[in-house]
Amino acid sequence: MKMSKRVGLLMVMAMFISTSFSIAQDDQDIEETNTKKSFEGARPDLPGVLGLDLGFVWAPDLPNDMSSKLWPSIYFRGYYKWDLWLGKSNFSVHPGISVTSEKYTFKENRSIASAPGIDGYETVLIDLDTILPADADIKRSQFHAVYLGIPLEITYNTNREYPKKSFKITVGANFDFRVSSKTRVKYKQDGQRKISKQKEKYDTAWWRVNLTGRFQYSSFGVFYNYSLTQLFEEDNGPLGTTTQPMSFGISFDLF
Repeated sequence: MKMSKRVGLLMVMAMFISTSFSIAQDDQDIEETNTKKSFEGARPDLPGVLGLDLGFVWAPDLPNDMSSKLWPSIYFRGYYKWDLWLGKSNFSVHPGISVTSEKYTFKENRSIASAPGIDGYETVLIDLDTILPADADIKRSQFHAVYLGIPLEITYNTNREYPKKSFKITVGANFDFRVSSKTRVKYKQDGQRKISKQKEKYDTAWWRVNLTGRFQYSSFGVFYNYSLTQLFEEDNGPLGTTTQPMSFGISFDLF
């Protein structure tokens, strides 16, 4: 009788230990699943990527009299791209939409302006000392252009299962359309800070094509763009310039 009680007690203890282990294992599986869901759900569940490119824009072929300096010639682009996987491969295609802002900062105290010409108005280079008050202390002269674009890119992901935790190499093109262009001059006069703005077309090309390349890990990376087209309309740029800008910097995927 005592032996049967001991066997029964051992069986109950074994069942208890087995049940406890099973519950613990289930809890661990649930925790792992929740962790995976937490990782995947840390970003909004959208079928694409909202991101930012931030860096510098440079126009290498500008004439010396209107050359730009790298700082603070700022490049900014916000974009949303859809993810379209190519079959079961590690390649994906990304069409999207974008808004780009480029600010070119002149080295000298000069700017561009529209002036009467033989065939109407033309874009010319001007010396700011000739249009601002004699006591103006010029701080910065910029040309600012804004574009609405359609990016089309192809990306190779090293980890298809978790693309947001993989190395990614991207190449593609941006098709941009100019929506705004203006000049901006900051100066001080009589101890007061002043800004002069003039919004015009300035013979900037109304469309352009940029080649783009990007290398990323997870949500962070670097980018480079090169324009296949000119900043200004052919033969209409100030001083006959035919510059094709480039830009580079860092990329962030917000989600």
